[in-house]
Amino acid sequence: MSDNPIIYKKLEGGVALIQISYLESMNSLSNAVLAGMAESIEKANSDDDVGAIVITGDDEVFSAGGDMNDTFLPKLRGEVPYEENDPYLGGLGLPLDWTAMLRNSKPVVVAFNGLAVGGGVTCFLAADVLMASTKARFMFMFTKLGIVAEMCSSKYLAARVGFGRASEIFLSARTVEADEAYRIGLVDFLIDHDKLLDEAIAKARQIAKNPRPMTMLTKQLLDQNVLEQDDTQVWQNESDALRTCFSLPEHKEAVMAFLSRSKG
Repeated sequence: MSDNPIIYKKLEGGVALIQISYLESMNSLSNAVLAGMAESIEKANSDDDVGAIVITGDDEVFSAGGDMNDTFLPKLRGEVPYEENDPYLGGLGLPLDWTAMLRNSKPVVVAFNGLAVGGGVTCFLAADVLMASTKARFMFMFTKLGIVAEMCSSKYLAARVGFGRASEIFLSARTVEADEAYRIGLVDFLIDHDKLLDEAIAKARQIAKNPRPMTMLTKQLLDQNVLEQDDTQVWQNESDALRTCFSLPEHKEAVMAFLSRSKG
């Protein structure tokens, strides 16, 4: 593996760019790649100058998913035991709650620049904005490989495309082309390939301009309310978040700035 499977760049406008660059294995999600991404996301979250994150793949591939040689074969051969106390991947040994990391992170824009297989899709369904190049393809081949989907994708794929479509995609283990992915809501934007990264960075900059506490509270509200059936609880969650906003200086600054622009 290359010494640096993850490229981290800090861009103007409050954006951190994270690129998967494990080209000898089609950007597959080896343990080192996952660890590098987690470290880069934490780096961006710890930087007060960063307001949003863009994740993409280097070269023409987004990610070929789980690294078979690194992840599956050692356990199948009995060389490495399954981890009995692994609550995330059935014993494969994921060291953190990946979905919680994304949901608790500063806003994440994912730019699928090409082929995304298995975990190369599911790892990112809980991100905030998903963009796809016209050259992207999404392969959900879990059942074909004798496994099931992971990374909370049985929740987030259904939330994005609906129960029926999620069921059909998972059960058939088929490929979803870029135009279908956009049409069914798997991704939020379909962008000409040559413009994808620029558009993703522009979207991240648009998000990063907004007050940080409010973007994080918005993510929290979506997590709390998207599946909440009790409207009284939804009202309460929003009211609690508003009270927090009213107590923060960013609220006053934003209102005064808006009024100033209106008078101008």
